[in-house]
Amino acid sequence: MEFLQSLNILDIFIILSTFIISLFAAVKGLMKNIIQLILMIFAVALAGILAQKIQSAYINNFIEDPNTAYIVSFILVLLGAYLIIFGVMKVFFKKNEEKEGLSNTFFAFFIALIRYLFVWALICSTLNSIDAVKEHSVWENSQLRPILVKTGNFAYNSKVKIQETNLKDYVPKDVTGG
Repeated sequence: MEFLQSLNILDIFIILSTFIISLFAAVKGLMKNIIQLILMIFAVALAGILAQKIQSAYINNFIEDPNTAYIVSFILVLLGAYLIIFGVMKVFFKKNEEKEGLSNTFFAFFIALIRYLFVWALICSTLNSIDAVKEHSVWENSQLRPILVKTGNFAYNSKVKIQETNLKDYVPKDVTGG
């Protein structure tokens, strides 16, 4: 009960918006929500890998601050990946006649809830890099902000972990030519 009393306006907005959007998404069906969650994770991983390359090739010419340039390139790659991935998905699920029961709708709601909380994590992580936002009392007193920022930072830094893995160590030498 103490947690509920300590929620501020930002926390309530995040909870209500996530809940309402997830209710609408639950109607779309379980399979669509599962595939959208998987594709969203793939899009974030792709954005994490390509953002630094796009930043150094194009964005640094327009934006001098490296952190802002990285966030802009990450968001641009993420939006591009979303448009491509979800456009292709829309074609394949054009005539989805999936019959949903109560349990499938409940699981679809739960998966949509996870998906939209992940989106909020990316938004909060981005906003946390802006000093004017960090100093605001609503932002500082938020109960959900630390968890969402930590999750969003993990998604932004996923490129580092992926790029540290050298696949040549796992692929036979006759395949790599080395």
